[in-house]
Amino acid sequence: MSSNHRNRRTRILVGLVAFTLVAAGCVGGNASPSPDTQTAAPPPLTATEKAELSTLALTRLCGQLCNTYDVYVHDSIFTATTLAGNEKPMPPETKDAIQGAFPDATFVTNEGANALFSADALVEGGNGVLLNVGPVRFLRDNVIGIEVGMVTARDGGHGQVEQFRWTGEAWEPADSTVTGVTTTSWVS
Repeated sequence: MSSNHRNRRTRILVGLVAFTLVAAGCVGGNASPSPDTQTAAPPPLTATEKAELSTLALTRLCGQLCNTYDVYVHDSIFTATTLAGNEKPMPPETKDAIQGAFPDATFVTNEGANALFSADALVEGGNGVLLNVGPVRFLRDNVIGIEVGMVTARDGGHGQVEQFRWTGEAWEPADSTVTGVTTTSWVS
């Protein structure tokens, strides 16, 4: 083996070792954490925390519309796979939290929700909004998502997954630019 070939192999090996050391320093404990990286795992969510986060998710979705329209809320927990009638009853903590945020809200069953649509297919003749909420799900160790939906007409609604990130002290509203989690939404 020629000395030029040996020198080239040595330089490549030294370069790989240097690159490995630099890369290890970048991902090691001295690097500043990304926004969705946490030092401690979040504690298990209580029923009250789930209720409060579900209510915050509905509030974020509905915005000012819920201040001007009559608010109706499905009394069941919905997901994309349970819309066929397999929904679960809404926990009392969630109902209480929603009632606190929307004091004039009326909780309705599926049958009651169907009765809200007037002949022109609008909720309460265009004066109402029908909300639904899904279960709290972990999207990552420190990110939860809650499916929420809002309908103002039989074919006029939208829904999305509201995200919350654990800061190490509390759950805070977040979006995919912060969490790195992409979710889907729906529009009808």
